[in-house]
Amino acid sequence: MGQRPLSGKYPDKAGTWFTFVYPQLKASSDFVRFVEFVQSRGETVFVPSGWWYVNLNLEMTIGITQNFCSLNTLEFVWEKAKQTRPRMYRHWVEELRAKRPEAFRLIEREEEQQAIHRELEALNLEAGGSINP
Repeated sequence: MGQRPLSGKYPDKAGTWFTFVYPQLKASSDFVRFVEFVQSRGETVFVPSGWWYVNLNLEMTIGITQNFCSLNTLEFVWEKAKQTRPRMYRHWVEELRAKRPEAFRLIEREEEQQAIHRELEALNLEAGGSINP
């Protein structure tokens, strides 16, 4: 089994991932623990937000992944999306503005608070201090 880099595109996704990427991840000192399971035909699996998981289907199946964000997880998902998927994030925020204004207002308030915090931090640093003791 040859070594391939952890980054980059893999042509046959699942097979290549389980053959090359997953063993490297498990051997890495930065290994994040995964919930690992074999999923059988007809089974539904719920994985909580933020949990890493690896599932294997041994029969011919169709897998459907549904990512869900509630108002309870909005702040976490919003931050993660903003940092890791900026284009998707911008589209998502516009959809929230149009279809879920109460969720959009929560994001808007959080962004305003972060902007104020950044301004205060900059002013404090100019004065030679630190915002965090």
